[in-house]
Amino acid sequence: IFEKKIATVLIAEYNEEIIGYAIYYPIFGSFAAEAGVHLEDVLLNEKYRHCGLGRKFFSKIEEFVK
Repeated sequence: IFEKKIATVLIAEYNEEIIGYAIYYPIFGSFAAEAGVHLEDVLLNEKYRHCGLGRKFFSKIEEFVK
């Protein structure tokens, strides 16, 4: 993933600890004839759920698609 730059990995850290990540990569939808994104994984540490972190991940991914 990192060397070939196939996908983007977003990493959330708190106090030098990884508390979440999201992995996504660009796709092209032939039916809609539009570029898009495939969201492969989203993982959030249970202690940090319901704090808006997931929304922040999705906002960053949405910026990528625009």
